[in-house]
Amino acid sequence: MEVGGSASIRTEGGGNGAVGLYVRDAGSILRVAGAANVVTLGDFSQGALARLGGVLNLGVVDITTSGQDADGIVTWDAGSSILITGNATVATNGDDSAGVLSTTGGSISLASAEITTSGLNADGIAATDAGSSVTVSGNASVATNGDSSAGVQASNQGAINLTTADVTTSGLDSDGIAATDAGSTVNITGDAGVTTNGDSSAGVQASNQGAINLAAVDVTTNGVDSDGIAASDAGSTVTVSGGASVATTGNDASGAASSNGGVIDFQNALDIAT
Repeated sequence: MEVGGSASIRTEGGGNGAVGLYVRDAGSILRVAGAANVVTLGDFSQGALARLGGVLNLGVVDITTSGQDADGIVTWDAGSSILITGNATVATNGDDSAGVLSTTGGSISLASAEITTSGLNADGIAATDAGSSVTVSGNASVATNGDSSAGVQASNQGAINLTTADVTTSGLDSDGIAATDAGSTVNITGDAGVTTNGDSSAGVQASNQGAINLAAVDVTTNGVDSDGIAASDAGSTVTVSGGASVATTGNDASGAASSNGGVIDFQNALDIAT
């Protein structure tokens, strides 16, 4: 299916499972060359979903979802892919509703992104499972407002590759940038700015053998027990090849903290204020 001009899609009436843009099965392709505006209101109603090998290609897209388990942009399954060549603006309002999520081997590639999530357990950008990846070639602006909502998170061998990023989280237990589990990676090749405002919300955290590689980073945390940059568990690594500036304002919030065999490698200038 191909739409040459602009498209506006709205699923209403509280219909659950009413996906805005949906493509499934190998060989299936959905293209929108012009701007796409997508609004979904029901639970389990993703904004854009590719699964079972389906391919979704978009230009500029603006997506808003309001239900629970209503991710903004999501791929499931190996061979499934979403390519967005223009800016992607994504807002999710329900619990368990990530802004951008790749899982079980899917891939997502964005030119640039502005992502906001408001619910609980609603990560901004997430990749989970082997072969799953999210790539943003331009700037990624991410803000999460609910508890347990990381800004950028790779887990269970997922991979996230960003160029530049501005990340803000406001809830409890909401790390700014996180990589968890062996084989999980977050790579940012340009400048990264990270602010966390909730308690137990590290700015940058690698755990359980996750790996984070940053070029230059500016981190501020404002909550209790919210380390600036942390690596915990043997095999977990955070590497910063350029300059790093870290400020923490809360109690029990270290600037840089390595524990239980974790490794943090600052390869250039480091400025810490606690």
